[in-house]
Amino acid sequence: MFKGIRLKRITVLALVFFAWFVIAAGYQFPQTQTRDKPEDKLKQGKESYEVGDYEKSITLLEQYIAAPGLPRKKRAEAYYYLAKNYHAVNPGKVKDFLLKSFESDWFFTIEEKDVYFKKLSQNVRREFMEKIPVDSYLEEAETAFERGDYEDAGYRYRVIKEKLPARTFDQQIKKCEDAQSRKQEALDLYQKNQYGKAYILLKALAKQSPGDEEVNKRVNWIETQKIHPMIEAGDKYFNDKYYREAVPFFEKVLTFMPDNRDILDKLKVCREMLGEIKVKAEEAISAGETIAKEGVKKQKKKKKFPFLVVMLGGAAAAVILYFLLKKKKDSTPKTGSIKVESAPTAARVWLDGADTGRTTPTVLTDIQPGSHTIKLGKEGYLDYQVVVSVEAGKETVLFATLILAPTPNFVTNTETVIVPEGGQNTFQVKLSEQPASDVSAAVTWVSGDADIAVISGENLTFTTSNWDTYQAVTLEASEDDDTENGQAIFRISADGIPDKDIIAVEQDIGSTGFLMVSPDSDFSPVGTTGGPFSPSSKTYILQNVGAGGINWTVSKTVDWLTLSASEGRLEGGTSTTVTLSLNENADTLSAGTYTDTVLFINDTNGNGTTTRTVTLQISAPPDNPPSVTITSPQNGDTVSGTVTVQVEATDDQGISKVEIFIDDSLVATLLTPPYTYQWDTTAVSNGTHTIKAIAYDTADQTADDQVSVTVSNSGIRK
Repeated sequence: MFKGIRLKRITVLALVFFAWFVIAAGYQFPQTQTRDKPEDKLKQGKESYEVGDYEKSITLLEQYIAAPGLPRKKRAEAYYYLAKNYHAVNPGKVKDFLLKSFESDWFFTIEEKDVYFKKLSQNVRREFMEKIPVDSYLEEAETAFERGDYEDAGYRYRVIKEKLPARTFDQQIKKCEDAQSRKQEALDLYQKNQYGKAYILLKALAKQSPGDEEVNKRVNWIETQKIHPMIEAGDKYFNDKYYREAVPFFEKVLTFMPDNRDILDKLKVCREMLGEIKVKAEEAISAGETIAKEGVKKQKKKKKFPFLVVMLGGAAAAVILYFLLKKKKDSTPKTGSIKVESAPTAARVWLDGADTGRTTPTVLTDIQPGSHTIKLGKEGYLDYQVVVSVEAGKETVLFATLILAPTPNFVTNTETVIVPEGGQNTFQVKLSEQPASDVSAAVTWVSGDADIAVISGENLTFTTSNWDTYQAVTLEASEDDDTENGQAIFRISADGIPDKDIIAVEQDIGSTGFLMVSPDSDFSPVGTTGGPFSPSSKTYILQNVGAGGINWTVSKTVDWLTLSASEGRLEGGTSTTVTLSLNENADTLSAGTYTDTVLFINDTNGNGTTTRTVTLQISAPPDNPPSVTITSPQNGDTVSGTVTVQVEATDDQGISKVEIFIDDSLVATLLTPPYTYQWDTTAVSNGTHTIKAIAYDTADQTADDQVSVTVSNSGIRK
């Protein structure tokens, strides 16, 4: 016993000594390495700037900016501190750096108190707004939305809105904000393991922005890890006729896919089968009740006391059982309910075509078992409709993600309307897309010559059925004392639709000349390298809508475009034509997009000077399959001895090889013409044989030809 105690003490002392030795020796135990987060780079970069270590700060901030998926405001902050570092190192290059990095928009988001940077930010902002490439920004905004970067897309739309205040981008901005909100909600639900609601939102986002990798990744995970296993389990029980066991799996799948027709049909079958089983059970209960009643009657007729006591006890039990079963049957729920939720909320709810007067979220009660149609409607969103199954005593849950309705635009038959002084003229208006609901549009005078006014068509109504039918707007120019061609801007506007402006030009009596070029559309031919192109030409009408004569010129800058006329004179009220045509130089251009701007100039007074854009799109020609023909021997020939097999093969991009087969056996691979093969027919038996040639082009497309010949070599082979 004492030896055991001493041994324990010695062991403890040894461990203490070992620990002291390790510490004294300065031994460093291995530590788990932690990877710096991108936020750490930003923090360290700011700290390095504050202590004057500019080079280190620049390195850290550049590493932070290179990280993917940064919030715009954080990236802006990083660019802001980069600019301060560059200012400390080389002040002369700060402005150039900012202009090259204008997409960081730090001067839009950082409230700078420093006077120098505040002034610099104002200058850079002004230059940025002057040089911003509107077309590419619009394209990049659409691309950003498609890949799910709603914050970046919304930013670009806001910048363009500031650049072009006359145009409305509120709908696009709201669309980005709503999508960002739904995405954040979906990701939050996903993190909370609420996969049903998350999946519905994510699936709608994936449809709206198919390039969103983050959303697609989560959709794929939910489908493979959650939905598909439930479908497989439900299908297994369903196929084995275990309907009660299959129901919960199918119901769970419907929380992810409420409009999955296959699952809805199977669930309907399950409930129908379970209903038959329930009916049979109730019939059995009813039969049992009858037997119990008869038993009670019979026992009353018995005279023997002991047996009577026993039977009366049994009868009492039977009666009690009868009433319990009856009570249970009477208390069985006859109806179910439907819980309806949506994103966004406040959507109107219809049940089987009838307006319930309710909005989401809501619970519809006392619903008869079976299939019912639920429809949701909200202004600005497409209607949502789905068939749901209701079971007595149960609540069916429906969660719907509403999709923003496409934003229609106003379409007019012209951009400029010439209205004679003292007379009238009309233009036509329609919508580019079917609206979610009726659109009430107004045509109003905005600015310019007040003598021009709308006399009819100032209020237009576009419905879901007549949206693509032109409606007329009539303008009138009253007579005045001046001799100028006055201009006015009329605006077509409606809630939720970008405004459309029309220029009205008064053709003044006795006024100076005014050049009008029609049509308003540009020249946009397309084709493949070498031609042809369609259309190959476009004719414009040059009209002097004023009274005084004018001299005009038309000019272009590229050598692949020809003008039918480049100058001339038009007296008041006369017109001429100029045709733009593609010439032979266009046939020599490689695949790509080529543009030019054609100027139509009023050299006399400048009135009506305008431009038209020419955009030539050339694509590479399609790579057609090759063609191949066996020219010798011909089909049905009789051959003997050594025969020359001759093959002709052609392709628009070139032949890579030709293979020759005798009776399905490869005998030759020819890489260059002439494609010939010397066939020794004495090596095969007399009779019918096939020769086949397969040609391959440079894209591995193939073509083949085959002939049958009769080999007849006397005395050699039989």
